[in-house]
Amino acid sequence: MNIVTNVLYNSVDSSSLSYSPDAFTGDLDLTPPSDKFVLCKDGNGNATAVYGNDLWCFTPYGLPGNPIPRFNFKSICGLNEEHTVQLRKEVKWIIFCLIYKTGSGRIGRLSTSTLYEYFRVIRTIAGIAVKLSNNPFNKRLIYISDVLENKKICKIMKAAKKI
Repeated sequence: MNIVTNVLYNSVDSSSLSYSPDAFTGDLDLTPPSDKFVLCKDGNGNATAVYGNDLWCFTPYGLPGNPIPRFNFKSICGLNEEHTVQLRKEVKWIIFCLIYKTGSGRIGRLSTSTLYEYFRVIRTIAGIAVKLSNNPFNKRLIYISDVLENKKICKIMKAAKKI
């Protein structure tokens, strides 16, 4: 079983950090980690980003003096509770995959500020899913995966320079 480490943690001088995040053992697994999975810890060992929480803070992995905005998953709202929960799960899974399952960046590293920009784009796509779900001609809820699978929607988004 391969152990996958956190690209954000590996991108900083880890000698200055006493506590590493959890290692993920399912590199080929398509199942998200448990809600208790720790993505980031501060210098005191306190978890600042836990998979099941709706607020993630990666400031301990950022550059000193350059705090990163918190990833606020509560800012993602669907048409109803079920839709909201599922959209948040999709966004968390995508962010998790960017951290643990990709060799991100030109040299295999990912900065916290870049990850936050990805979060903003994915949150925008979630908003598009909500708008499409609210269409009176649509008879079902639309999710991020539906938006990204639809080539016509992706072309419209590209033309509008939303992504």
